Amino acid sequence: MGSTTTDIVPVAGSMLRSRGYTDAERLAAGELVYTGLVRGFLMAAVDRAPLGGQWTTLINENFANMADVHRLLDSLPDDADKMTTADGRDKTVAASRARLARMVGRNADEGEDAEWLDVARWFAEAQIRAVTDGAMLVLSHAMLPPSAPVVGAGIGIGVITEVARRLSRPYVGFDTLLGVSPRVGRLAAQCAPAAALAALASRE
Repeated sequence: MGSTTTDIVPVAGSMLRSRGYTDAERLAAGELVYTGLVRGFLMAAVDRAPLGGQWTTLINENFANMADVHRLLDSLPDDADKMTTADGRDKTVAASRARLARMVGRNADEGEDAEWLDVARWFAEAQIRAVTDGAMLVLSHAMLPPSAPVVGAGIGIGVITEVARRLSRPYVGFDTLLGVSPRVGRLAAQCAPAAALAALASRE
């Protein structure tokens, strides 16, 4: 999971088992899920949110993004959000709360902090479900054994760890496969395709 999208790549017998090549093919196969830890548009994930005991329709504008959700939930890794905010304002919890409130046509002072946390949890849950749905579609075709782990990479490994739990599969961090220090491994996992190419090149 990167800032914008999540890629689900089935591997078996040291071979790729993916069905899609183009974005259109990968979207249809569940191998490309258009949700990321930072840039994901909230109104693209769901069209309503629970607030005050009723469903509230979202405003169809990019007033907030997934970075605001994860900032409120304290699940946004340091230095993961390199994009400008939706309103060009600060990357603080208070500013993220205000942006999230705008998605339901409100100001932040129209609700308690705990209420906005619940709204953020709603969006985070929707993101997890979208990735889990994609993974289950991929698994329905790839037919991987139950012991096959989910290997997580990118800035959204926190989300991927939860997806692995819901799939009842072991989780393996990409950083643990490189034989490098934890700090280098963490950075390499955030750009896993490039790190994988470097690792392959070093073997030649």
